[in-house]
Amino acid sequence: MQKQKSCNFLNLIPTRNNSTSDSCVRNLFAFIIVLLLWHSISYAQEESNIKKDELGQNVSWELNGHLGNLLPNQIEGVTEITGLGGIRSGFRTGQNSFAEMGFMAGNGNNVKWKNLDFSLRMDVPIESMVAFAYIGPDLTYYQAADTSNSSGMTSPKLTFGGHAGGGIQTLIGGITWFRADMKFSVSPGTSLYIGFGFSFRFPGGGSGSGKSAL
Repeated sequence: MQKQKSCNFLNLIPTRNNSTSDSCVRNLFAFIIVLLLWHSISYAQEESNIKKDELGQNVSWELNGHLGNLLPNQIEGVTEITGLGGIRSGFRTGQNSFAEMGFMAGNGNNVKWKNLDFSLRMDVPIESMVAFAYIGPDLTYYQAADTSNSSGMTSPKLTFGGHAGGGIQTLIGGITWFRADMKFSVSPGTSLYIGFGFSFRFPGGGSGSGKSAL
């Protein structure tokens, strides 16, 4: 019976009529190609995960705190810029969409302002930043200055309105992002809120695939 030829490193030395050497060389090249392909796929997946982190595509829900100024227009008794601060929370509703609810409040220049809003937001990844736009309803409770009143303020008013806005956010590190907003609101009167803050954006399973979690 013919002995089965084994493949070892000595067989890789070229010799005349050495079929075992040719077979070993082919196997070695096949192994190297498979190894390189595996490494390329692993590296691509790692790069993809890093990119997902940078663009927030792995985010399931988020919590944001912000400070800014309200620029009022045609709001009776509210004529000066008012400083506001607030918080908002959002959760993913689709691949690039979020639902947000926020509250902000502030006092200044004899004005007391409280605002509750709900927004539907669309994210648009741009390079290493994420631009976004949102729209939704508002509920505003406020008191304005009134010199004819002994208290110096009007009676409290509760109004229903709407808003549209946009901004950018960028990853600082870990789950911490910087966020800048411009929010235009209608009723009472019109106003523009410009705010800056930090968001904590938490990853979750199924991110980027349209699944949502809180």
